[in-house]
Amino acid sequence: MKKYLNFPGSNFLIPMFLTAIIYTFVPDVLTLGYPFSGLFTQDATFFIISTLLIVSGIQTDLRKLPKLMTSIGTVIVIKIMLVLLVTQLWIVLFPISGVFQITALSIVSVLMSCNPGMYLVLIGEDITSIEKSGFSLVNLLMLPVLPLILISVGQSKVDILIPILTSLLPFLIGIVIGELFPKSRNMFAPLSMLLIPFLAVTFGARINLLNSFHSIGSGIILLILFYLVLVFPLSKIDDILNDNGGRVSLSMHSVAAFSMSIPPFIATYIPEWQPYVSQSVTQIAFVVIISSFLTPFIYKKLITKNN
Repeated sequence: MKKYLNFPGSNFLIPMFLTAIIYTFVPDVLTLGYPFSGLFTQDATFFIISTLLIVSGIQTDLRKLPKLMTSIGTVIVIKIMLVLLVTQLWIVLFPISGVFQITALSIVSVLMSCNPGMYLVLIGEDITSIEKSGFSLVNLLMLPVLPLILISVGQSKVDILIPILTSLLPFLIGIVIGELFPKSRNMFAPLSMLLIPFLAVTFGARINLLNSFHSIGSGIILLILFYLVLVFPLSKIDDILNDNGGRVSLSMHSVAAFSMSIPPFIATYIPEWQPYVSQSVTQIAFVVIISSFLTPFIYKKLITKNN
């Protein structure tokens, strides 16, 4: 059992898929009552992400920020600009209903996705100090307000000030704590890895394995776009900039189940996307499942083998 359960990303993938199996076939088990059921709610997901953002802020040394921004930060900025370009092109070229049943809502949710849990797991124990600090930036990419901003470019009626504020507050609070109490960095350092299985469980509690394969055709197209348009080019840029084989970019890029919450989040601010939310969620679920196994496999072949 140890042999087959110990693989890159196992402490994230195993709890996520065990929970997904339960949610798919016996979902009532997850709603037996509190406090047990509290772990499987959307609120639990946001609580853990908020905690991770605070911890990331605590671990962020402002003195290292310039170096961090010129390395990992540059890769992240390029990612955001690339996703903005593809999303806006999709909106301009195709109707709101999209093409091949793929809307700009699905595009921005998938391409903007990243997985901080997978990032920590794949990079592992040989993580550098810059990569450890970069975890805070990877966490910030999880904020659903970013896809909202990218898809709403040019739409003056969308009020994004409050979502931006509430998304950044936990991270900023963490920075203040870290600067006022530097010893707290060592105290909270293990918390990120400890929370990963719990975050994985909350993700799994929203994946219906059967429903996800209803969108297998459009899901495969989205998966191909994710790797060909974003992951592989960005990994190459990461390697050129940081001479690391592209491991930072590749390790963070599996599609997190949290991305399934992005379409309904966007639809609350831009109601015209509401009819396409359900379709997008099932497509994203398919990409979540496949990329969760594909990214560790690619990482092992391209990065671990070369090291």
